[in-house]
Amino acid sequence: MKPKRFPDPFALTTDPRSYVPRVSTERALREMEAEIAEGMPAVLLTGPPGIGKTLMLHVLGERLEEHFQPVYVPHGRLPSQELAAYLLGTLGVAPAQDPLAALRGLARSREQHRGQAGLRPLIVLIDDVGGAGIDALVTLTSDGFAPRLVAVPASDEDAGLLRRKLADGASLVSLREPLSAAESSALVRRRLVHAGLPGSVIGRYDEAAIGELHAAAEGNPMALHALA
Repeated sequence: MKPKRFPDPFALTTDPRSYVPRVSTERALREMEAEIAEGMPAVLLTGPPGIGKTLMLHVLGERLEEHFQPVYVPHGRLPSQELAAYLLGTLGVAPAQDPLAALRGLARSREQHRGQAGLRPLIVLIDDVGGAGIDALVTLTSDGFAPRLVAVPASDEDAGLLRRKLADGASLVSLREPLSAAESSALVRRRLVHAGLPGSVIGRYDEAAIGELHAAAEGNPMALHALA
């Protein structure tokens, strides 16, 4: 009989179920939700690599589902027409000769008929924005493009450039605080339990072991996962 195999509890994931609330992440989520509720057309989430920005996009999308239809884009470097075509395809819309025009029409219709037959406005959650993707977002958000936008720029320089180029403005939300020792402990234990590991394995991660991991990772969630 083959031994039971368990998933890697520390594998990279964007599953909101793996999210462990932290003081800094909950603050950032509240700030983004408030900006969106107040009608800000674009929100930019910034922070160092590995701090958890991609997971935050997915958690935010889940929290917004009651009032918006979130569409996640993992690659924020596509030119405008390719980005529009990707969004249409994700929404299950047939290919269009002019994807940008088709997407704008769809977004405008969703805004105008909000609440009718369960229709929700679109909100685009786009990761790793840089290069051609910056001008693509500027194009998409001009000329009456209705969807709200939450973007994770590839760098602080890209965030500054994108913010300057967006005609209607954009708010910045920063996520930079490292994990505290208690937050590292909660994250490790949540991942172990979520993976369904037996108690004999979970027991190896006592407070001393987790403390060493926390110190080595310097409070960075991605580094913590890699070391664990």
